[in-house]
Amino acid sequence: MVDNCNQTELLRKASLWLTFGFYFLIAFEFFYMISPFAVYLYSVYGPGLELFARYQATNWLNITFLPHVVMDTHSIFLNNVVKIGLLLFSFGLLLFFVGAGQIYWGKLRRKAAVCEGLYFLVRHPQYSALMFAGFGMLLLWPRYIVLVSYVSMLFIYVLLARFEEKECLRKFGSSYRKYHIRTPMFFPLFNAPADRKARSCRLFGKIGRYTAMYVLVMSTAILGASSIQSWALNQLYAEFRQDSVNISAQALDPEVINAMLALALDNQQARRLIARGGEKQKYINYIVPINWSASEIPMRQVVSQEHFNFDQNDTRERYKIIITRAVLSDPNATGKEIVGATRQRIPLAEVTIDFHTKEVLDVQGPATEGGISGIPLPMF
Repeated sequence: MVDNCNQTELLRKASLWLTFGFYFLIAFEFFYMISPFAVYLYSVYGPGLELFARYQATNWLNITFLPHVVMDTHSIFLNNVVKIGLLLFSFGLLLFFVGAGQIYWGKLRRKAAVCEGLYFLVRHPQYSALMFAGFGMLLLWPRYIVLVSYVSMLFIYVLLARFEEKECLRKFGSSYRKYHIRTPMFFPLFNAPADRKARSCRLFGKIGRYTAMYVLVMSTAILGASSIQSWALNQLYAEFRQDSVNISAQALDPEVINAMLALALDNQQARRLIARGGEKQKYINYIVPINWSASEIPMRQVVSQEHFNFDQNDTRERYKIIITRAVLSDPNATGKEIVGATRQRIPLAEVTIDFHTKEVLDVQGPATEGGISGIPLPMF
């Protein structure tokens, strides 16, 4: 019903197009990152991410608070987070187009207002749909910068909805007021009193109230994401040491991870390559199947599609260990703190091992500088 207000139609359309553009960029980044064309994508995204990475105060915006590289964790939720994100995103888009269809069908029928269907359940179903879609994209690409943008967009939806409702109250009068009072704003079964005003907040005015609420919600969201990140790190198949974070992309016991690292680090050529990174450094190392690669890890990429099959007998016991030096914003960070303090990973060596025979098959220097070199990418 609200979306029928002629006086706010241009504002509504502009806000929806901006929202779609934002979600499209996030979705485009996610889907491109799982394709061979990530280099081209980051020619667009790179400058912004590099700008955040330059300063300690903004570097945290590039970090992901959920796993984005590993395949296996101890958590059923984390193992299925991509599926959940895609489901929410698709559900949100479906709701959005259903709501848009109702609006334009109502216009074709020359109805003054639409209050049935989705609009019978909530006053702003299209905004609700975008909230679902946005949360789905947040799960697909869980960077702090996306979280900050998502929370900011939620407040924009609320402000736009309030503005539209004032216009509709003025235009439709008591009929809209009745609809406004009985119908929830965004979510069914959750309807705060429409005319409630917090007298204790009048001193600060509307701008003060919204600003205080925005700061409170944003702070809560960031602190919550930080707690989720700490929990997610505990769900990894990983070993955390004073000077390194050692992450396995597959389910491996800690004893196996330690044995693989020991085998790789015992190799003289590998030690020479690592020594080039300097003394008393901190590291983020990855253990991955030999036929697997990820753009988010500074490693040689596997071009063959074979890396989607992890059960081949001839490669099941063969792994690559990618050793990278972590450039930290806090040099004193240890263990799990290294993840949050890392501004950049510099590749040092790739060691291929056969864990069945306990031998090193190959040692190579760092991957050749590529188009996404230096751009902050997810670390876990």
